[in-house]
Amino acid sequence: MNARSVIVIEDDPFPRILQVILDPRASAERRDAFAHFMAHDVPDFAGWCDETRARVPALYPADIRLVNTQDELRANLPDATAVIVESLTIGSAELALARGSSMTCRMRGKGSSSMTMTERAFIVPPAPALRRRSRAPAARACACCRCRSAR
Repeated sequence: MNARSVIVIEDDPFPRILQVILDPRASAERRDAFAHFMAHDVPDFAGWCDETRARVPALYPADIRLVNTQDELRANLPDATAVIVESLTIGSAELALARGSSMTCRMRGKGSSSMTMTERAFIVPPAPALRRRSRAPAARACACCRCRSAR
C-alpha cells in the first residue's frame, strides 16, 4: 500500500471520525468536537485514536477526502484506495473510475440497494453492506473493514 492511502468518504457525521483517526491534517476543531461527542463512551479519546492507529499501521497516515455529491465522489475516485459511502451511488461508471480502490463500504441499512451484485463482484474483496451504528462502533466497523483489505 502507498505511504499515504487516499480514503474517499461520503461526508456524513459518523464516518467523519475516520478523518480524525487517520488523517493528521484533520482540524483541531474537529478533533475536539469528536472528543466531546465521544466523552461518555471513550473518556480518553486521544489515547483511543493512538491505539487505533497502532492497530492499522498500513492506514496511518491517510488522506481522507470527504465528499458531498456524486460529482465530488467521481472526481476523487481515481486516487482512492478505499471508498465509504452511505447514499451516494457506486455503479459501473464509478467502478471504472476507481480502478485503484481495494475496498468499498456502504454504510446503509440491510443492503446496498444502489449497488448491484454484479457491480459488487468487481470489488476485491466484495463490498460489504454495513448497518449504520453510532459513535465508536461505527468507526471500528469502517476501520476493521478496511484493515481486512490492507492485509
